[in-house]
Amino acid sequence: MCPSDYARFYIAAHQSCPELEIERNWTCSAGALVGLGVQFRNKHDPDPYRQSVLLVPNDATDTVYHVMFESPARLWDSQWPVAETVFNRLVFDPEGVTEGPSRSGGAGE
Repeated sequence: MCPSDYARFYIAAHQSCPELEIERNWTCSAGALVGLGVQFRNKHDPDPYRQSVLLVPNDATDTVYHVMFESPARLWDSQWPVAETVFNRLVFDPEGVTEGPSRSGGAGE
C-alpha cells in the first residue's frame, strides 16, 4: 500500500469507528505534500481524551509522517495552543532525509 493510500485508509478507519466522535477533519499542504487530519474523542469514556492526528504521506520516499497530540478533553482549551503551534510549524522535506541517525537508534552505531 502506498503512503497516500495508507493515510486515507487510516483517516477513514477513524471516521467510520462507531466508538469515536469525530470533531473535525482537515487537509493541509506543504509544497507537494498534502496532509490529512482528524480530531476525535471516545464517545463512551466518562473522562475522554481528545486526539488530533495529522498524517503526511510522501509517495516519492515511501514515507508517512504521523503527528499526534492528545489531552484530556476537559483540559484541551488550555493545552491545545501549545500543540497547535507545533502542528502549524512542522516542516517536511519532500525529498526525504538521506542522512541522519541509524534506524537502530543506538549512539555511535
